[in-house]
Amino acid sequence: GMVEQVFRWPKAVAVQRTYFHRAWQHLAVVEIVVDNSGSGDPIELQLDDDFSMESEDIDFRIVSEDKHTTCIEGQTWEAEVAGEPAVGIAMCRSRPPASMTVPAYSTTSLILPTTVWTTLDPLPGPSVRQVVRAQHDLVRSMPEDD
Repeated sequence: GMVEQVFRWPKAVAVQRTYFHRAWQHLAVVEIVVDNSGSGDPIELQLDDDFSMESEDIDFRIVSEDKHTTCIEGQTWEAEVAGEPAVGIAMCRSRPPASMTVPAYSTTSLILPTTVWTTLDPLPGPSVRQVVRAQHDLVRSMPEDD
């Protein structure tokens, strides 16, 4: 499924879509498309990044961060099943730029991938953190569709 939000201005429209990738089950995508093709003026959008690691049942910590990416790890406070270990989670998310300018008579898109793995997933590598970071780096290096 997909969640879609539409934002309208007199001569422009923005669509934000959030979905999980069909082929890569651990990849969530936020896609923002701004169509300013009906306006002779550029439009500048301020993008708020209100990401929070606060959770009532998971203890998260940042394991790496730069201006483009935040990677976190966490573990449930308690095991979900008696006698089993607590579940570990690793996630790398793209950080949006503070603003985005769309030139007059054009359309611009922005793709923000996030990879999420848990200790319940069969891993194709040595650790959750390494798999998440490698997959996220691969996705960020892929060319965007125009």
